[in-house]
Amino acid sequence: MGIEGLYRETAEYVLGLEMMVKLMQAMVQLLTPHTCASHIN
Repeated sequence: MGIEGLYRETAEYVLGLEMMVKLMQAMVQLLTPHTCASHIN
């Protein structure tokens, strides 16, 4: 595997991680109980 292949694999891995993080963030938002008091700054 040349350096181009390594860059490609790394980019695909990073994109996969990004998708997993977005999915986990969405799950946390859905599963976290929200109350009016928690939105007060």
